[in-house]
Amino acid sequence: MKLMNLCTLPLLSMAVAGCGQSEASKAPVEPPVIGYFSSTKECRSIGKLPLADCVAAIEQAGVEHDTRTALYSKLKLCEAAAGAGNCEPAGGDYYRPRLQAFLVVKQGPSVTARALYAVTGSSTPFKDLDGNLYSVDPDTTTVAPSVLAIASTIMPGADASGGIGEAAANVH
Repeated sequence: MKLMNLCTLPLLSMAVAGCGQSEASKAPVEPPVIGYFSSTKECRSIGKLPLADCVAAIEQAGVEHDTRTALYSKLKLCEAAAGAGNCEPAGGDYYRPRLQAFLVVKQGPSVTARALYAVTGSSTPFKDLDGNLYSVDPDTTTVAPSVLAIASTIMPGADASGGIGEAAANVH
C-alpha cells in the first residue's frame, strides 16, 4: 500500500468534487435574506418574502417565546436579569423578558425567525433564547426603523439612524 503525500490530498479532493454534479447543483446559490423586524408587516415590506412566509416564521418565534422564555415571580427579579423596562406580565403573577424584535432568515426555501431580547451593558443590543448575540448593521442586513429605534434605546450611545456601534456590527 502506497501512502499519499499530504499535499496531494486537497488537490485530489477538489478534482473529484466536480465529478458527477448535475447542472442544477452547479447553479449559483441565492444569498440568504436576513432582516430584523418587529412585525410581520415590516417583514413583508422589504419585498423579498411573501407575507405567508413572514407570518409562519414569526408565529413560530412567538411560540418559542411563549414556551421557552424564563418566568420570574417578581418584576424586580425579571428586571435584574433582563434590564429595567425589559419585562412584561406573563400571566398570573409571573413576568418574563419582553420580546423586542425578530431575526428573520430565508435560506433557499426555508424561512425561520428567532425571538430577540434586549441585552443591557453589552456592545450588542439583542440576544436569543440560547444566548447568541445579534448586532443590527443596516449596511449588511435589512433592519426595520422600529428595530433601529429599539436598539438605540438599549445601547448607550447608539444612534437611531443606524450607527449601532462598531463592535456590534461584528458579532453575529
